[in-house]
Amino acid sequence: MDKAQEKGKAAEVPDVPLLADTPYQRQMRQRVIINLKPVIERLDAQEEILCSLQSDVNSIFMSQASTSKELSQVKNVVRWFNKELGSMKTMLSEILKAVGTQAPPPPPADQRSEEGVPRPSGPDEQEAGPSGPAAASPPAKTEEQWARGHRELYKKFVLAKSARFPPRDHSLTLSEWFQIHHKHCWAPFIQKEIKMARHFQLFNNYRYVHRLPEVQFSQFKQAIDALGTSDVHSEAIQVDFATLQVPEKILLPPIHSLVMDSSVGSIIFERFARVMGRIKVQKGLQVAFHRFLFREYHQGHVSAEVLAPILSECERLTPSDWARFYPLSAQQLLVLNECQAREGHPPVSEAIFLDMNSIHLVQDPFQIWVERYKVYVALCQELKAKQNFYPISVDQFLARASFGSISFKSISLDRDAYANFLDEQLALHLKRMAPSMGPKYTLAPGVFRQVFEKQEEHTWEIISRFASLLSPAFYLPVPSQNE
Repeated sequence: MDKAQEKGKAAEVPDVPLLADTPYQRQMRQRVIINLKPVIERLDAQEEILCSLQSDVNSIFMSQASTSKELSQVKNVVRWFNKELGSMKTMLSEILKAVGTQAPPPPPADQRSEEGVPRPSGPDEQEAGPSGPAAASPPAKTEEQWARGHRELYKKFVLAKSARFPPRDHSLTLSEWFQIHHKHCWAPFIQKEIKMARHFQLFNNYRYVHRLPEVQFSQFKQAIDALGTSDVHSEAIQVDFATLQVPEKILLPPIHSLVMDSSVGSIIFERFARVMGRIKVQKGLQVAFHRFLFREYHQGHVSAEVLAPILSECERLTPSDWARFYPLSAQQLLVLNECQAREGHPPVSEAIFLDMNSIHLVQDPFQIWVERYKVYVALCQELKAKQNFYPISVDQFLARASFGSISFKSISLDRDAYANFLDEQLALHLKRMAPSMGPKYTLAPGVFRQVFEKQEEHTWEIISRFASLLSPAFYLPVPSQNE
């Protein structure tokens, strides 16, 4: 045992301290100092570079805008020169007229130039035209004869004619001035043209009903003038629309070309594509644009201030005159025909060129509306066949097809509006049922509401089925979202 103790003592190492005997020592943290000033200076320098770059980009955009503005000013100057040339031509014509009044008598009213012919807005739209004759009115006074009897009013016209701005391709005509500023005091010399335009509308109504192509106002006027035995008709002429021979010669510019360049061009042509698409599906044929334009005028969608100068200018120039009064468009046509010749294609006429820049642009949206109305009309026919008279508009149908939205009347209308709507639908229901159920047939409003809401759910199932048949190519465009 003593040996074991001695052996244990010999194993001890007194120089190595035990863990418990060592005191805790905290490690010292090293303090790191970072100088951010050079970094900030570098960022400031990069900011200055970015600002300079942005300024250069803005200056480029401003330079492009300035160039575009200068081109627009050059275009306006060219138009002003054309106007001045037209004014000189008009002054020369007035001088020749003043000299002519001292020798031979003035020319008859029917021999006046096309520029002096006013273009009134026309009568109300009619679906069916006459199948019998039309009466052409006797001639009216010339502008010179009217001016001698209305000197003070004529002085106002001359003043407005000289102060006309902005410049146009033709000088202000007396008929145009009356249409813009004196719509309720028509001068006697334009009454003939007003009556002629009314007969022209009746003639185109007749051709529309009989599925014949509609004609220009100038073509109809030439056909009427050709029926007279003399230059001045002393009596009314009986015209048979069925046998009236219309010349093929047309004048420029057509009315749709002028409307496209007006302030309401894009809006009117968008509506034209929609309305013509509906008429094409329902009746199988189209309506001429000028008849649609008169319809929009009478409904208040086109003002007289917009329509009057267009009607005064349209269909008054031969192709050669058009090239002289519209030099920029004529130059574009020349370039186009040069390209056509290099590619071995036939040249494009003036009338077709104007159609390419106006009425032909409506073909694509027109075809889209045709396809939309085909499905919509099929839906309405099925609902009618099932004695379902639920009011569904084409916009609601397209919203269901495009966005999947369902518009229940009880949700889309407020409480009072929904109650009034149900009262109107109940009155229509009683009116439809009166022939079969008798005049004493009635239905309580509460019962009718339950029947209507149940029918509404079934109707939207049918609408959804037809909406699925519409191709995505004919959906309504998705509105842009501002991010």
